[in-house]
Amino acid sequence: MRQGRAPHLDRYRLLLLAAAVALCLARPALSQTVVGKATYYNPDGKTGACGTSSCNSDIEAAPGDREFGGGSSPNIAAICNTKATITAPNGQSVTVPILDEREECDKDAPHIDLTAGTFKALGYDLDCGVIQGVRFGPAVSRFLL
Repeated sequence: MRQGRAPHLDRYRLLLLAAAVALCLARPALSQTVVGKATYYNPDGKTGACGTSSCNSDIEAAPGDREFGGGSSPNIAAICNTKATITAPNGQSVTVPILDEREECDKDAPHIDLTAGTFKALGYDLDCGVIQGVRFGPAVSRFLL
């Protein structure tokens, strides 16, 4: 220990460093690739669960509560602003930010909502409504982007 430095400050710095490392290593709930279905939604400029507003043509996604892991203040959920790769059965793939949370209606099946823009970017017409067999994940920590 250096002379003249209070020992409690060194412990405080160590605690801060440990907290920073824990934040960097925290894995959001969408940490593995799953196969499920994708539907589309139109955010219409409304503010989503991560605190950002989105247009229908934006490229982004909204996982369900199981993947989102919202908690009491969803706009600070670990998954907010992370990225996920969505791959459709036709081979088209997009990497999208997670900026919203899908309303949970079928808790047992992996399901992700895509903006209309993302749905189209995967090569599907909106009339299709649902894409079965979509692969999505993993989300990458926002600290590593």
